[in-house]
Amino acid sequence: MQIVEAGIYRFSRNPLYLGLVVVLAGLGLLMNIAWWAILTLPMFFTLQHFLIVPEEQYLLGRFGEQYAGYMLRVRRWL
Repeated sequence: MQIVEAGIYRFSRNPLYLGLVVVLAGLGLLMNIAWWAILTLPMFFTLQHFLIVPEEQYLLGRFGEQYAGYMLRVRRWL
């Protein structure tokens, strides 16, 4: 197993989660459903707290300094 730093992973450590948040917000705006767009913010914080932070802790334990360096070079979201 290795850390991928090419492609979209050069810009974001979490492109899947970033895409999900952007799509949710975009759909809410496109369909003119204000509450849907507003729910994007809690989704963002839920992803951050319950998925991304534990995932990063796991990866730091698994890859150590290599992942720590990646974290310094690439932002979590954008």
